[in-house]
Amino acid sequence: SQSYSVLVTDSNGCKNADTIFVTVNELPLVDAGQDLEICQGDTVVISALGADNYLWSSGQTQQSLTDVPVATSSYSVTGTDSNGCRNTDEIVITVNPEPSPVVSGNKEICLGKNVELTATGASIYIWNQSDTSTTFTDVPTGNTNYSLKAIDTNGCIANMNISITVNDIYKSNIIDLDEYYCQSRVSVFLEAFPSGGMFSGNGVSGSNFNPNEAGAGTHTIYYVFTDINGCVSEDTALAEVIACSGIGGNNFNAGLEVYPNPFSETIIIEWNK
Repeated sequence: SQSYSVLVTDSNGCKNADTIFVTVNELPLVDAGQDLEICQGDTVVISALGADNYLWSSGQTQQSLTDVPVATSSYSVTGTDSNGCRNTDEIVITVNPEPSPVVSGNKEICLGKNVELTATGASIYIWNQSDTSTTFTDVPTGNTNYSLKAIDTNGCIANMNISITVNDIYKSNIIDLDEYYCQSRVSVFLEAFPSGGMFSGNGVSGSNFNPNEAGAGTHTIYYVFTDINGCVSEDTALAEVIACSGIGGNNFNAGLEVYPNPFSETIIIEWNK
């Protein structure tokens, strides 16, 4: 505070004096708070202190301001105290984006196979609310969903759901094999369900089995079928090859003919009188 005095003299030489006292009030210590960092989508509450009335840059007049900033923003507030003195403060809210995790791995598998999912793009990963490894492995028995929470170095969180498709596998069967085959036979057509797979094994070429080439004994025939989803099913069957005996001669009596000789499945007997 300070006083000011004045001495006045009029045209008659008369004098008088007066004094005025001026009180200087300090500015209010308006405080909008410390600068903050938040994650995208978070709600921020800013409260001002140090005055009696407040006016925010947004036009609001309450002491506390609530907002959901979409980008880094500054907020200024002017506070007025009971003496009518004003002061201003500003706060900066830094908005950090949420992480953008990327999940790699086969999201369509065959029944019985492992699903292996690897996450990148964040610092911490939580699969299905428990598993904290970067790579998640499971053997689903049907179509399923896995949840992922990804947390970056700012503590910002992104949530994802990963859908896994589990394709059924056809059951393959080799069908219509005979109980045994004579070694003299040179070609047996192989059949299986579903069709379109591949046969392999001793004496097998394409979809044919050659007992003569395989030789006498028990042979394993393999069948592998791959469907349109890349799922593989397999089957095996045993083919018995025996050395069938031929007939010593073609003529038992005059006019009797037996052929072919040797034979495997069919024998023709002709008798000409």
